[in-house]
Amino acid sequence: MAGEERTRSERPSHEHQVTVDEGMRRWYESCPCCMSSAYPEVKGALDEERWASG
Repeated sequence: MAGEERTRSERPSHEHQVTVDEGMRRWYESCPCCMSSAYPEVKGALDEERWASG
């Protein structure tokens, strides 16, 4: 199996919990498209937060 490429589901996960702090909120305000690429789950949470606050 040496040299064989693993599928995405077979690769080890390096995901970790991301804290939504003031820096993340500023990033969201300045460039939500970049945040969407890097942290889609955070952008989704901030979108929901924005929608809920009216």
